[in-house]
Amino acid sequence: MKQPAFTLIEITVYLSLFILIIIALYPIIDNIVGFTFSWEKNQTLQSDFRRISAEIQRKALEAKNMGLLINPQGIFFIIQNNTTSYYVSSSAIYRNDPLGQVILTSTNTVATWTVTENDNLFLIKFFLQDKEGRTSLQATTTFGRLIP
Repeated sequence: MKQPAFTLIEITVYLSLFILIIIALYPIIDNIVGFTFSWEKNQTLQSDFRRISAEIQRKALEAKNMGLLINPQGIFFIIQNNTTSYYVSSSAIYRNDPLGQVILTSTNTVATWTVTENDNLFLIKFFLQDKEGRTSLQATTTFGRLIP
């Protein structure tokens, strides 16, 4: 009794169809995976910005009647004789307070900022980018100083 088997022609046809299907689907799968990674990196940058911005604004509210110093090295809040500073070093944003130094940006985020003051209103322009340089975010946050 002869067992059913594929002929060489059938194997060649099926293998050719399989390869054509893979070739046709590869760009679609590659685009989906690329979009997913890009979206994930963008979410990380947005999360870093929101977290850092909210923390600086909270600290600014605490320090309104205490002390605030802004210079090119960073932002310094003085609250009850304790100084909390935020600064950029080695492309990361740091917080330094009496408890120690903490990196506020994610490990794959490169960060820079500029801080300007205009009529007791402080403007912080952030530029965040992933280390590969494919995804970037430019965002701005503001906070004010109480006028005595």
